Amino acid sequence: MFGATTLLVKIVGSIGAVSAGLDLGKEGPLVHIGSCIASLLAQGGPDNYRIKWLWLRYFNNDRDRRDIITCGSSSGVCAAFRAPVGGVLFALEEVATWWRSALLWRTFFSTAVVVVVLRAFIEICNSGKCGLFGTGGLIMFDVSDVKVSYQAMDVIPIIIIGIIGGLLGSLYNHVLHKVLRVYNLINHKGKMHKLLLALGVSLFTSVCQYCLPFLAQCRACDPSFPETCPTNDRSGNFKQFNCPDGYYNDLATLLLTTNDDAVRNIFSTNTTNEFHVTSILIFFALYCILGLITFGIAVPSGLFLPIILMGSGYGRLLSMAMGSYTNLDEGLFAVLGAASLMAGSMRMTVSLCVIFLELTNNLLLLPITMIVLLIAKTVGDCFNPSIYEIILELKGLPFLDANPEPWMRNLTVGELADVKPPVVTLCGVEKVSRIVDVLRNTTHNAFPIVDQGVPVPGMVATGATELHGLILRAHLVQALKKKWFLPEKRRTEEWEVREKFNWVELAERELKIEQVAVTRDEMEMYVDLHPLTNTTPFTVVESLSVAKALVLFRQVGLRHLLIVPKYQGAGVAPVVGILTRQDLRAYNILSAFPHLERP
Repeated sequence: MFGATTLLVKIVGSIGAVSAGLDLGKEGPLVHIGSCIASLLAQGGPDNYRIKWLWLRYFNNDRDRRDIITCGSSSGVCAAFRAPVGGVLFALEEVATWWRSALLWRTFFSTAVVVVVLRAFIEICNSGKCGLFGTGGLIMFDVSDVKVSYQAMDVIPIIIIGIIGGLLGSLYNHVLHKVLRVYNLINHKGKMHKLLLALGVSLFTSVCQYCLPFLAQCRACDPSFPETCPTNDRSGNFKQFNCPDGYYNDLATLLLTTNDDAVRNIFSTNTTNEFHVTSILIFFALYCILGLITFGIAVPSGLFLPIILMGSGYGRLLSMAMGSYTNLDEGLFAVLGAASLMAGSMRMTVSLCVIFLELTNNLLLLPITMIVLLIAKTVGDCFNPSIYEIILELKGLPFLDANPEPWMRNLTVGELADVKPPVVTLCGVEKVSRIVDVLRNTTHNAFPIVDQGVPVPGMVATGATELHGLILRAHLVQALKKKWFLPEKRRTEEWEVREKFNWVELAERELKIEQVAVTRDEMEMYVDLHPLTNTTPFTVVESLSVAKALVLFRQVGLRHLLIVPKYQGAGVAPVVGILTRQDLRAYNILSAFPHLERP
């Protein structure tokens, strides 16, 4: 997911898709690109060319790997919107499942570095040193020219914008869910079907963007326009297209330009007469269709920009419909429409508010943006989950919800363990053949270590059963690779372990059992697993509710959770089962307990 090949494909694919004029954003790919760079830096490079520097040991644990990938994702948002605080809040609101104060300042530091570098490149491009890219060498949003003025009576249209944004956002999520299911069926048929689907969408987009402007009427250039009118250059507004000299095509101005320029045009204030209502209606309808069919094809794509374009279109239409009933500018309506549709679809509030604030560079937008976002999110939540949750469900990724489902309180972890296959345990000193058999025939990532006949300190009894801890699959494979075998069944000394293993080897996660060769004689030998075992794993009693287990699992950032029996005694196994993220997903639980879901 975060490899070097994925990074290269994302960069090249995103450049090609955005420059081709497809209705998709670069924000989603930039988040993934930032995460890939962070992951590669943490592990010292790609798998085949990894650097073994000493300081990299700080990232050889799961928690710090998650942290640096979170920093990378927030840096990607910052690079897309030039919004450092918005990037931090995006990571807090959408990315991280386990947030703490140390992660806050780390992400803030990352975004601060990104915005300083961005500012330096912007100054270089503004000085004319970016060649063919002109002054827009960095393709990003810049709508800081939006002017805001509103009165108390304008609260009513603001509320209407929020309600409509929530309704349209939930409708967009519903239809996109159906489209993505169809696309999954097409993509599973093979690479050629993926290619043909992408080519079909690209061709449809190009035909619509070129042919639809012929439906628009030519509008006369106003001498008061601050820019050249008309123009057909690479950059600039007021496209002449098929119009005579002194006239421009308003629909071509929105369609035959970069997506960022289209956003800038439709967000611009004091432009009441620049765009005809028919052109805005065609623009809105086209981007609704393109926004539904473009996301999901085999190209890197983000959702921010398509939703912004749709929302700004409906905001302009709403402003034209209200006419003299409101004093708000049409450009401001477009900004609020984009914000409401994003909140209605993505269900983000705080991070979206700050991102829009940093985009427009206008504090006066803050109160009305907050109202619109809260109303749109509330309305959208009444109908379906956010678009991110829908995509995660379609991909089957084990992303745990922040809040457990109500029916999870009626189910215990013991009942959950009963419907799973029996837990696979190993002895503290285990036979090599048993370890090899377990690794080859299971896909589990960790195994409980259970010792029989252990003497109990301070007691006469000697036949106790001990749950010694939990050992990772990677450590078992490493023990086989290092040939750490014993001819007899015994415990090893600490100095023997230190001679054989170091922290770099124990941090490796990529080694597979298929890469390790074990001879027939070695199969009869033993391995002491005690030194490689985590002796303090998180455990819960089998009577604990699944809701509490989910909260514990998510907030502490666990990978495994051991279930121990409520009653102890002779013949009772010391471990009932083991829970992972997949076991705590609502979909998987309902597959085993369908009666828990409300009809």
